[in-house]
Amino acid sequence: MLGTLNIQAQTPEKAKARELEDVLEDIPSKDILKLRGSTKQVAATEISSKLVAAEVTKETTFKLKVDKVIPWSFPQQGNVQGWRANSNSERIRCGSVMFDTNIQLYIKQDPKGLLEKMRPGTELVVTGKVSRCDITVPGKVFLNMDIQVSDFAEAN
Repeated sequence: MLGTLNIQAQTPEKAKARELEDVLEDIPSKDILKLRGSTKQVAATEISSKLVAAEVTKETTFKLKVDKVIPWSFPQQGNVQGWRANSNSERIRCGSVMFDTNIQLYIKQDPKGLLEKMRPGTELVVTGKVSRCDITVPGKVFLNMDIQVSDFAEAN
């Protein structure tokens, strides 16, 4: 059974921030090892379905370094203007398999005006709802995640 950390209605400063490795902690190591074999596409699909069930639509908090922030529009939500921030691609290890990360943060509001001053490598604590969480294997193994950010702050 997959466990998740579900943090609701807490500001990023008060919530316990997760690390990206925590997303993979409940996946059995025998499943992770299949990502190195000839059936890695099948293994990625199976692991992705477990990650979707455990993470997608859940409210959570992560500590991440931000690489780049760009203006972004949300046309499905009345053309709201906001930002998309890319988290630095990190390499994380789960068992003996290395994962590259592809984390996208979708931010609709910046009441503290932090995004204008954001520099590459700035560490943020973000709280939001996960809208995508999967594994892809286009050569390297990638952990992909999209987070609809409801609150964020610069990490201490």
